[in-house]
Amino acid sequence: MTWLAEQFGWMQWNIPSAIFFIALFLTVFGMAIWDGRRPSIRRKGFLPIDTTRGERFFISIITAMGIFILWFAFFKGSSLWIPVLLAAACFFFFGRWG
Repeated sequence: MTWLAEQFGWMQWNIPSAIFFIALFLTVFGMAIWDGRRPSIRRKGFLPIDTTRGERFFISIITAMGIFILWFAFFKGSSLWIPVLLAAACFFFFGRWG
């Protein structure tokens, strides 16, 4: 068994989960570079607090997790395209107007 397999053997890895974590890492890395080049400015949107774009991104991730957990709880075995679209809409609205 290789070192990498020992470190990540606790999770049942498959292509979709690997794509998700790679995309999440690349997004956070890209936002760090973006913030280094153009520092984020706190602004007030429809959220009741002043937020930076990194905070809005984090709130979007938490909201997307909630959407998926509720979808799994109430609609077991149904298509995941609806919560994906809802989560994408939340990312857009929080990022743009949050």
